[in-house]
Amino acid sequence: MRGAQLKNRSWLLYLVIIFLYSCEDNDDKISANLPELKKTFISISGSTGLYDAVTFNIGGTEYIGLGWNNIMGDNLHFSKYSPNFHEREMIESVYPGKPRYGAVAFVIEGKAYVGLGYMLSHNVHEVYDDFFVYDTLTRNWEKLSFQFPGKARRGAVAFSIGGKGYVGTGTVNPGLPGDEEYLADFYEFDPQIGWKQISNISYPRYGATAFVAEGSGYVCFGNLYGGVSRECGIQKFDPNTGKWTGLPVCYEDGEIGRLLSRSGVKSFVLNKGGHDYVYIFGGLTSPSDKTLGWGYNPSKNIWKSVDYPVGGDYGFTIGEYGYAMSTGNGGGAFEAYIFRAID
Repeated sequence: MRGAQLKNRSWLLYLVIIFLYSCEDNDDKISANLPELKKTFISISGSTGLYDAVTFNIGGTEYIGLGWNNIMGDNLHFSKYSPNFHEREMIESVYPGKPRYGAVAFVIEGKAYVGLGYMLSHNVHEVYDDFFVYDTLTRNWEKLSFQFPGKARRGAVAFSIGGKGYVGTGTVNPGLPGDEEYLADFYEFDPQIGWKQISNISYPRYGATAFVAEGSGYVCFGNLYGGVSRECGIQKFDPNTGKWTGLPVCYEDGEIGRLLSRSGVKSFVLNKGGHDYVYIFGGLTSPSDKTLGWGYNPSKNIWKSVDYPVGGDYGFTIGEYGYAMSTGNGGGAFEAYIFRAID
């Protein structure tokens, strides 16, 4: 009986291996079917560019704040963007926490939850574990009463699905030379009951990118523990089960590029015909490499390299438009390429 059980387990392992490698074994039979994109360049007036800031979107309005620039230094202000006029307007209420770089944000029912991040200066070497909430109705910030249960960290990711927020990964090191402690833990936030820890993703990492597509959360890229040159691991989150699944990396027929893990990658999501398509840029290995690097069809789990000349420090979506936004030359006014899926 035991021999039969071992034999069955061997067959199961064999089938799992076939599944994991089936995408690459059948490259000549698959296609990403990405829509064509129309690209437009704009300059956004009304505020100066920010480095290492955080963005969030509430009701079709995109906000950016924290971080720093060459003029103001450390920044505690947020501004909002009007796509109708290509202008930014500063919001009056100032972020009540400490100034920080690389914070994360998620949005639930008209409120933005902004926190974590780090400060690295001559006098301050810190990572943070606090969150503050911006309410678009009152236009004010307040400290989140539920304490984040994980370690203070930078380089984390966050997203929201179905009225809940999800935060995880990162590193506890504020950026000083030395050993990094990479994190794989993840936490769910419910505005009514607070935080709870959920299952970890497969690989500890920091500086990853996260997006929501087809009703699921995704985490990929970033610096993986053990080296940055490994193939990108894709993690998919199912909000119904609260579990993460590692996906095989599948490429379109004839694709010669390979997805390598690296930090600083940005993304935006476009919907066409009821399906989401993800576009990746940034995290470039060469400063002269200014391309929108990859497109991803999550319903098929297929990647394809794409070539749209663009640079950018922030990625977000407003309606049917995807933005690859940069800080501008010398930290001046924001500049952006806007993308729209076309037939």
